[in-house]
Amino acid sequence: MPLQYLDQVVEIFDPEAGLMLPERLAALVTLDLLTGRQVEDDAGERWRRVLATLLRDEGASRLRTLVLADWSDHAIDGCDIDFESGAAAPLMRLRGRRLAGLERLYIGPFPPRPDHGYCMGIGAVLSGLPALQRLELCGQQGWDLLPPAGHARLGELIVDVEEHDDDVMRVLLTAPFPALTRLELRGWSDLVEALIDGSFAEAVASGQLPRLERLTLRGLGEAARRAVGAAAAPEAVAAARALAVPGRLVVALVD
Repeated sequence: MPLQYLDQVVEIFDPEAGLMLPERLAALVTLDLLTGRQVEDDAGERWRRVLATLLRDEGASRLRTLVLADWSDHAIDGCDIDFESGAAAPLMRLRGRRLAGLERLYIGPFPPRPDHGYCMGIGAVLSGLPALQRLELCGQQGWDLLPPAGHARLGELIVDVEEHDDDVMRVLLTAPFPALTRLELRGWSDLVEALIDGSFAEAVASGQLPRLERLTLRGLGEAARRAVGAAAAPEAVAAARALAVPGRLVVALVD
């Protein structure tokens, strides 16, 4: 069975062969099948070289879907990973304009494993992808996940990251996402707080998320019990359910 992402077949990008049918196939930047060794001392740098080659490819401007896979499993010392060596953001800042037609972007362990690995985001440079319509972020831990100033065309945002090192909720509560129709989040403690204090409801009702149609919150009950205790947890759950608007916004709570 070929690898798939949503409705597209995924092609593992081979720097020697280049992009194949970029309009039809999703491109996967990974080390999994490009190295004969399980681990290597320059895993991050090698992954970044693969991405750099893709960005120089003449087919990059026609690419519609890109998967940036977590490379941390290939690092020799899993407790001391040089994340900067394989950071995608600097490359995207320099050459990301080649992906101006990109519509769908996935970052993290692939196939998706939200309880494993890292989501090394490129939030600070996502504004350079003006055609982006879907952003999916996955991993046990992640950072630089969202564009600080929002995004004009992003329609679907899935953040399935257990722990994040930047303020995802602050961006969602303050930055405009005028085209966003689907939003899926993990039940972090700051989400619990935003539900209880009403700031999330204000963002949904205001111009920040004017077109939101479906909101999915994962693990909210357990997150609320950890954040505010068992007695107060139902308040957060009730506040989430109260966001639903018949005929306009569907709210789904998933364990």
